[in-house]
Amino acid sequence: MAELTFKSRPGRRRKKGVSFNPNKEFLDTAKEEFLKKGGKITRIAPVDNELTSYIKPYRSPAALDLSILD
Repeated sequence: MAELTFKSRPGRRRKKGVSFNPNKEFLDTAKEEFLKKGGKITRIAPVDNELTSYIKPYRSPAALDLSILD
């Protein structure tokens, strides 16, 4: 019995994905529609994390490096 091989048909090529590059108008429209449907947008404020509070007392990166190496 002949072995089956899967080959693409001649004349048919795979479709490439369409790149998505929204402009400001598109984003504004999407935002308005989202809010009209009852969506809520919350602004997330940055939180002071442990690393920044650890680095803050040192005046330069070199001083921080020296303290770590000691």
